[in-house]
Amino acid sequence: MTVEMKSEFDMLIEGSGLKLKAIAEELDVSPATLWKLRKDPKKLNAVQMERLSKLFNVNISEVFEAIKNS
Repeated sequence: MTVEMKSEFDMLIEGSGLKLKAIAEELDVSPATLWKLRKDPKKLNAVQMERLSKLFNVNISEVFEAIKNS
């Protein structure tokens, strides 16, 4: 049995309580693209990080740190 650890970025997303479809829409990407970004969040651009910080109601530095540590 393999246990997969969740990244800090995934925990930030899940902690928001928002549905993935709503997050994808806010980022103006497809749900499939959001899945890819969750697997490699370093591909998020600055505009997407800013949108996430507003959507999650957190400072952009929290989004940056979650991405950096994922």
